[in-house]
Amino acid sequence: EMLIKRKNAFFWPAMILSLLAALTGAGLCLAQGNYKLEASTDKQSVTLGESLTLTVTIRSDSGVIAQPREPEMPDFQINARSSSSRVSIVNGVQSVEAGYHYSLRPVKTGKLTIGKFTLDYTDAAGVARKAETEPLVIDVIPEKAEEETPAQVESAVKKEQLAEQRIISNHLIIITAVIITAFALIWFVIWQNSKKERKMAATSNGDGTKLQITDYLPEADQRQARGTNAASSVNAPKPVTDPSILLRSIISLKNTRDYQQMFVQIPRYIKTAAGEQNGGSFAELTNQEFLSRIGRIPRLSSRSAEIGDILSLCDMVNYAKYSPGENEIETFFQNLNNISRLFERGGN
Repeated sequence: EMLIKRKNAFFWPAMILSLLAALTGAGLCLAQGNYKLEASTDKQSVTLGESLTLTVTIRSDSGVIAQPREPEMPDFQINARSSSSRVSIVNGVQSVEAGYHYSLRPVKTGKLTIGKFTLDYTDAAGVARKAETEPLVIDVIPEKAEEETPAQVESAVKKEQLAEQRIISNHLIIITAVIITAFALIWFVIWQNSKKERKMAATSNGDGTKLQITDYLPEADQRQARGTNAASSVNAPKPVTDPSILLRSIISLKNTRDYQQMFVQIPRYIKTAAGEQNGGSFAELTNQEFLSRIGRIPRLSSRSAEIGDILSLCDMVNYAKYSPGENEIETFFQNLNNISRLFERGGN
């Protein structure tokens, strides 16, 4: 009995000490428990300039909570930070939860990534461990343009239509002005040429303003011309109307290399000779009128193109100050001789 009593006397203190040791060991295990990290956002898609909230939550069965390390976030501007914590005991088991909140604003558009938050700790067995979150991807889209009202859309369309109409109207005005100017210039050139041709072809009435063919005749021909027109006034000689005399004058001017006066007299000679052969007065006609007239004469119509070339070169020399070369003059004079023989044969 004494032995049993002694055992009872030591049993309860030993039991109490064992329970205290067990409780102490359990407390130490809780103090160095496991950690779990989670990250989440209130929005997964935002427009540029819009803010979102990032929350990092730490859960542990230990009473010690450490703050996790933040990743680099160059694509976001951190506007504010805040934190919260909560401790709960359920059925004698303690749990701790802490939250870290970030107000972020993206600085560019596209798929932007929020990196991992990490937490290094040592577990109950003394082993170094790491807890980390999963990366988060945020879709950032450009800012939406302000929606236009139907009235604004209609007004913009009308403005565009009016602008197009003004452009078309301006173009039409410019085109019309260019066409009118072109026609005016063409008419002016034709009128000036006609005026010059009439002036060159007209005979003088003594005012000295029109061409005097007799001024360029050889002396013998001038005497013959004066003899055939003795009744005329000395101060107002009649123009020569004999084609043969005009042709000799042209040949004389060629021999003396007075090409300028030669080209002046050639149109007069051609028109006078053609008129004499066909019973008409062609000397007063312009080049266009003359070519149109001989085009209706069967004997001359086949040579109208050749005659037109000769008259055109004369105009170039007299009006455009063109200076033909020696070879060109020789060829020109051969063509003129062919035309002269044509007139001598009566246009056959």
